[in-house]
Amino acid sequence: MVTDWESFAVMAGGASSALTGLLFVAVSLNRVAVTESPSLRASAAQTLLLLVTPLPIAALLLTPDQPQWLLGAELICLAGVIAITLIVVGRAKRHPSPPVNSRLASILDRRSPNLLTSVFLAAAGITEATGVGGSLYWLVPTVLAALLGGAVNAWSFLIGPA
Repeated sequence: MVTDWESFAVMAGGASSALTGLLFVAVSLNRVAVTESPSLRASAAQTLLLLVTPLPIAALLLTPDQPQWLLGAELICLAGVIAITLIVVGRAKRHPSPPVNSRLASILDRRSPNLLTSVFLAAAGITEATGVGGSLYWLVPTVLAALLGGAVNAWSFLIGPA
């Protein structure tokens, strides 16, 4: 069944790579503001983690001859690492920073995709390991939440602080 997900994994990994490149461009265009603001640095780290999240997911899906329970366990571990890292970075982001020009970015910042990404990924791992529930279909909202949240954050870097 995992072989049915190869195209999804390739698409997710490719999109992740392309959007991660956009982040590096966005940060370099606003490097002075980013280096001077702890909040913007934390936001850049959060964005990087969100955009990179689909890469290990893709690598795990594309690993051949892997038992279902092992893939599930790997996804659960990845969800834990991502959740802990996003929590740590989120605390650093609470420092005062310049307001964001983008209304969409400010809405998503308040309703961050961090929690959704981690929860959906954990659900994918648990249901894949147990063979009960949505299984790998949970990876679709996981990847979408990560890429959308990361892309919106990267866009806020491109338009710069208000």
